[in-house]
Amino acid sequence: MLSQWRTLQGEHGFGPQVVPFGMDGGGNLVCFDFSAGNPAVVSWQHDEAWEPIRVAESFAAFLERLI
Repeated sequence: MLSQWRTLQGEHGFGPQVVPFGMDGGGNLVCFDFSAGNPAVVSWQHDEAWEPIRVAESFAAFLERLI
């Protein structure tokens, strides 16, 4: 996952505010986005979108969506 994070920063220009904490079975990263204060949860789909897609406004909201 660390190598994916470095790729996000080096090749795709993501700042240090986007921090991955998980990966799905397809290699897409689930990340915290600290750019707006409280971290939102975003998904970065490596083969489709170059910008992270907001999944939830908070980690608690993300967990609620999983249940």
